[in-house]
Amino acid sequence: AMNPITASGLIAASIALFLRQAPEASKKDTILGQALAAGIMAMGGCFLLLFYHESVAAKWLTLPSLSDGSLVEANGARISASFVLIGASLLALNYKTVGGFRPGELACAITAVIAILSLVAYAHHLTAFYISATYTPASFLTSVCFFLLATGILLARADRGTLAIIVSETA
Repeated sequence: AMNPITASGLIAASIALFLRQAPEASKKDTILGQALAAGIMAMGGCFLLLFYHESVAAKWLTLPSLSDGSLVEANGARISASFVLIGASLLALNYKTVGGFRPGELACAITAVIAILSLVAYAHHLTAFYISATYTPASFLTSVCFFLLATGILLARADRGTLAIIVSETA
């Protein structure tokens, strides 16, 4: 089952994307979207720090099993890193370097690859990839949500950057 903290983070990221999707969004929407993105990035960073300090992680990152015995996912390294990358890509949505590189696209693509690897592991029942004795896996729906969110962020600026080349008629 999806961790409620993960679900809240994904909802906040979706709202941030909605607020920032219009290239000429209002100043209020832009600031609110950036604040949500920064919060998502901070949440992921905090979970990464807690994940590597196991004595604290056991209290904060694990939830008791559900009544049917199924495990609730822990915010492990993949989920935490994905939150940091999603937050960074939302913050850098309109940013472009002098050379034309868009770092938000790279962060989003890495998140999509992490999600795709988890989905492939689930599809082929590669349990060693997503479960161990001390690690509760990301749920299937979490992987789907991260993939859809990363795709949505990439498509928010389909007229710019790498995606503009991919979707152009001359590609």
